[in-house]
Amino acid sequence: MPYALKGKRVLITGGSRGLGATVAEKFAAEGCSLAINYVSNADRAKQTAEKLEKEYNATVVVIQGVCELSAAVRREARLTNQGNRAGCRCVGGL
Repeated sequence: MPYALKGKRVLITGGSRGLGATVAEKFAAEGCSLAINYVSNADRAKQTAEKLEKEYNATVVVIQGVCELSAAVRREARLTNQGNRAGCRCVGGL
């Protein structure tokens, strides 16, 4: 990388599997400390953290992310979706 990342702190959302885990591994290889965020699979997140600690001597914390939208936000999303003529739909929580 064209700049030094050693010693930097990085938060990776969805860092316990797939692309997020790959990104976490790249930052760990550069000497970063990591916070891996997950939603539902604590075991997978812990396994990823242990792997990075072992292979790269990285400092890793695991954080469960929980997001709950208020009724007002959900209502606004529905109203916005009803007036949308581009054919897009609101799907999921965000």
